[in-house]
Amino acid sequence: MLSKLTTNQKILLILFALILLIGISICIVSILFFTPSSTTEEPTAKPYTTIQYCRNNPQELCLLSFGRDVYGNAVINIFTPDEKFPDFYLRIVRATGEIIYVCTQSESSTIICKGDALNLGERVEIFVTSTESYQIIAQGIFLIKAIYISPEINQPATVSTPTPLAEED
Repeated sequence: MLSKLTTNQKILLILFALILLIGISICIVSILFFTPSSTTEEPTAKPYTTIQYCRNNPQELCLLSFGRDVYGNAVINIFTPDEKFPDFYLRIVRATGEIIYVCTQSESSTIICKGDALNLGERVEIFVTSTESYQIIAQGIFLIKAIYISPEINQPATVSTPTPLAEED
């Protein structure tokens, strides 16, 4: 079969085979060179935990309470297991959309998060998200069963005692 080909056809066939061989070699080298090795793998995000309502003597991240300040904003109190817990914010998904709550540390292990008002009986999904890496730290679904209403500002706390009614004769 090769004997029937002319010299020009033989040269073209050899050039085609060389170009094909060079192309395959380049592909193999580039795959080997640009494929990441197992030592340079990207760190995988660790799975996040579930946040729940706190129980007696909490030892891990948990939700202490839902509340409302004097301005009508929602206040969510979160317990953190230690003072070195990473800074975070809350992303709250509710029936009407998503809200971001800004969180600040108040006491040694309590974080206060504030945002738009939430309603009693409302179901919300809370994502605790790191402010540094934007990774989800924890997630939980809550039904708001109670809302603590903060006392008014500059209003002294007083305890009233009931006065007995005078009996009529």
